[in-house]
Amino acid sequence: MGMSTVTYCGRQFAAPDGLLEIWLHAVADEIGHSANATTWLEELREDWHDQATLGFGFGIVPNLDKWAADKPRIDIIRELFQAVLNRFKPPGSVFSGTQRDSLGLGGGQSAVGATGSYDINDVAALGQRFIDLLSGG
Repeated sequence: MGMSTVTYCGRQFAAPDGLLEIWLHAVADEIGHSANATTWLEELREDWHDQATLGFGFGIVPNLDKWAADKPRIDIIRELFQAVLNRFKPPGSVFSGTQRDSLGLGGGQSAVGATGSYDINDVAALGQRFIDLLSGG
């Protein structure tokens, strides 16, 4: 399983590609359910959906410096992150390899570890790291 580095304004963290694919797909899905998605949000949705599903082979690049370029965008993205984070709250749940495969994550390449699933707590922790990164932490 590969690792990618998520950067924003000179700060960064590393995360497993499989978790990043789940997170970015969930955020793209959240944008897709928004009745008020602007052009840049639709472009963000498409970019993050592609990052999650096409398996480019060079890692996941959320490009937060591009998408969260000013305070209004930061606030919107942070709200999206929080909404998605709330979906990953049931402790002890797992995101199975079957669920991952059904969404087409990773472009058909297996990024899931030997257990074939991810703990929802790990997905939620990753989401919190995204929120913290946008908040300057």
